[in-house]
Amino acid sequence: YQIMKQLFEFHVRIIHVPSLKANSSDNVIRDLMHEFVGYNKFCRIILISGDCDFSHDIHNFRRNKKCDCILIHNENAKESMIQSATSAYLYTDLMKEEILAQNQRNYHNQSSRDKRQNQHRNPYLLQKDLNNFK
Repeated sequence: YQIMKQLFEFHVRIIHVPSLKANSSDNVIRDLMHEFVGYNKFCRIILISGDCDFSHDIHNFRRNKKCDCILIHNENAKESMIQSATSAYLYTDLMKEEILAQNQRNYHNQSSRDKRQNQHRNPYLLQKDLNNFK
């Protein structure tokens, strides 16, 4: 429920697409992107995909519509797809940074006693404490 609430607050639309035909979800995503770009001049699209079928669309959005296209992709994404975006980020790298940031937030919210008890569970935090000790 919390994730759905956060997505709603960020105006993320979640749509279920039955897989009755090949590429049906690609077609729905493509149609929604074109609709969004058509109604919003100088907009930003964040696409989470490694599917090179979208590279032509992204290229056209950037070139013809002056749209800022951010791509979050997997390791298998083609270079042409990555180059077509305004900026591109590897999904696993983003998740590493988010997990690290979450660990830091959790660590700072703990009491001193809890920090000492939980150091063995998080080697990053232990290293951070050792660095502060020097």
